[in-house]
Amino acid sequence: MIAFFFAIASVIAAPTMQLDSLAKEADRVVVGEVLVNRTESDRKNTWTVSTIRVSETLRGDAQHVIEVRLPGARLQSRDLLVHGQTQLIEGHEVLLFLRGDQLVGMGAGAFVVRDDRAWKNKYDWTYADPKSSGSYKNDLYVSHDMDAIRSTLQ
Repeated sequence: MIAFFFAIASVIAAPTMQLDSLAKEADRVVVGEVLVNRTESDRKNTWTVSTIRVSETLRGDAQHVIEVRLPGARLQSRDLLVHGQTQLIEGHEVLLFLRGDQLVGMGAGAFVVRDDRAWKNKYDWTYADPKSSGSYKNDLYVSHDMDAIRSTLQ
């Protein structure tokens, strides 16, 4: 019973990938607004492509607009979801850890930026705005000060 409790507590306590792990794997780290999402397919994969207006580049080549590819998509008849992946929500300001045009650690590499903090649900596969959680946000989310993130990445 005690081992079970500690296993559950460790799952709830922190996201599976910490900032230092994300930073080591990322060749680009940006802050920006999710402008639009669209679906693209090729012979092997279906992707959601999110267009991001970059407001700040913390690592990598500075560009005003980038595209991020996320496995899975919303189709007319069904959604194709990939376990561990996230969906970026149009209108959200986000902090993204990227390798090429994909998130590091799938959903682990995406944070919502609000009140100069980068918010992450304690479950990497869940992505939402902490504002919508009301008084539960400190129970459901971890957050990092953006100035601390900036200094870590320099």
